[in-house]
Amino acid sequence: MLKNLIFHGQIPYFSTLKKILRFLPLIALIIFIKPEFYRDFGVLGWWILLFVVLIRPLSDILPKLGILKTLTILRKELGIISGIFILAHGIGFLLKKDLPVIVSLFSPKFWNFQSFFGWGSLGLFLAIILLLTSNKWAIKSLKKYWKPVQRLVYLLVLATAIHIGLVNSEEKISSAIIVAILVLVWLLANRKIKLWK
Repeated sequence: MLKNLIFHGQIPYFSTLKKILRFLPLIALIIFIKPEFYRDFGVLGWWILLFVVLIRPLSDILPKLGILKTLTILRKELGIISGIFILAHGIGFLLKKDLPVIVSLFSPKFWNFQSFFGWGSLGLFLAIILLLTSNKWAIKSLKKYWKPVQRLVYLLVLATAIHIGLVNSEEKISSAIIVAILVLVWLLANRKIKLWK
């Protein structure tokens, strides 16, 4: 069973898992009741985002691991979860600080890129753009421009990594390493290099 899971990507109850993931973003609604959870949503959104951007190139360079290829099927659902959680992180932060959500997002203070505010605001707006274009209507409407818009996810990763590093100086090195790993994996996949066939 373990062999089928890892090498053949046969995940038990996969279709059920896929359906459950579609409803998971609803958990973020709790931020309006418990805004103090904004940090938790931020952390979860960040790690799920990394999974989304890494799983496809990883499956390309490690084709022996069938589970990676199967997990790429979940990118859309996980991408939406990540975007919603990042959105909940930003809204929760503003609610916790008793700041008006809409007004604050357009305040010059929150677009200062020398602090974590600017990079956080950029990440929030990128997450909104990606969420709004993660549907069939957007694919049909944007046509050839849909993929370039979706590639903004890489800018979202960079903005989030910088945001995290500015929030906590102890996270600067780990954020830089994560971005470096992402670039390396992407380059390997782009050059069609297989590390484990």
